[in-house]
Amino acid sequence: LSPLLFALALEPLAIKVLTEDGAAGIHFKGGPQKMRLYANNTLLTLTQSESIPVFMRIIDQYHILAIFKINWNKSEILPLNIQCNISKFPFEKKHYLKYLGIRLSSSFKELFKENGPTILKEIKEDLDRRHNLPLIIDTIKMNILFRLLYVVTSVPVGFPSQWFQQVRTAFIKFIWRGTKLLRKRGEGGLAVPNLYYYYLSANVYYPLFWAFGEKKEDTFWWQ
Repeated sequence: LSPLLFALALEPLAIKVLTEDGAAGIHFKGGPQKMRLYANNTLLTLTQSESIPVFMRIIDQYHILAIFKINWNKSEILPLNIQCNISKFPFEKKHYLKYLGIRLSSSFKELFKENGPTILKEIKEDLDRRHNLPLIIDTIKMNILFRLLYVVTSVPVGFPSQWFQQVRTAFIKFIWRGTKLLRKRGEGGLAVPNLYYYYLSANVYYPLFWAFGEKKEDTFWWQ
């Protein structure tokens, strides 16, 4: 109940930011995008530095009514393609921001560099900790696979085949050094999921959406 009440309490703040003319957000299909809220994680997508004081004023006003306050000294800012003088704001300038587990960089080309090696390192460390536990195949399918899929489908860049090979090598090291690891059970293998195939399947969604929009569910490919 508490998370739901918290979300309801933040709804007036989100509406105020969305309807505030002085806060310029990213224009996208369906209207401007200014704010992302997930639990107590708040992400602003503003296109003008002049909008920052407007948002800070809204938060200060909201604090009086709802006792909701943001610690500005712990807040971070990531300028994108604009010259922004942040010395007058109580924010820490970063070369990347981490939001819901994804590292957002100021350069599109740096997105893989910020996310690919990081999640791979975390997965390897996690596999090392679980090395002596039973059900090693289920560990990959139920724990590791979904964490990897979340990253490769959330970061809007292509992941190189070398990265998937490193993931496969980590799987092999975790289980055994056999050559039949990815074969089906009927062929004598262990049916370990091939992450690259999952990656291709998950990203089919986007061209289908671009081609058919909301009618994608009615297409032969979607069914």
